[in-house]
Amino acid sequence: MAVNVHSKAAFTLLRTKSVIFLRKQLKAKDKFATGTTYRSIRGRITLLFSKSILDIYANESLIWIDRGRKAGGKMPPKQAITDWVKARNIQPSGKMSQESLVFLIRRKIARDGIKPTPIFKPFSLFLIGTSTRVLQKAFGRDINSQFLNGVRPFVDNPSQLSVK
Repeated sequence: MAVNVHSKAAFTLLRTKSVIFLRKQLKAKDKFATGTTYRSIRGRITLLFSKSILDIYANESLIWIDRGRKAGGKMPPKQAITDWVKARNIQPSGKMSQESLVFLIRRKIARDGIKPTPIFKPFSLFLIGTSTRVLQKAFGRDINSQFLNGVRPFVDNPSQLSVK
């Protein structure tokens, strides 16, 4: 049996649950237009004997969704707003062109900002609550199996272990 088999399974479960949670948050808060941010959410786990790391990655736009955008700043990128308008199927009224509509939206965002939609705080609370239970159980099982199968050296790379 591998040394960290239960920890690896626990971190894999947490990675999957974290990605699902964040994606559900975006959909529930109606922050799913082009799907770019939604699809960009992914996770990676790194397991060493001395440390275990769960990294969750996403498009930079997730920060803007969570924190909002202050009033009086620069205009957002033209292409991002153009994609958003197309995804939402917003049509200009009257003789207004699509380009004029995009400009007006960009100017409005620059002037008035965008209200924040909390994503990270609920995610942090979810992760703390879920990870504590799952990891305590997994680490306990790993420690137990190590003692039952013989204790291995407490280093990341046993080939570098030397006795002087």
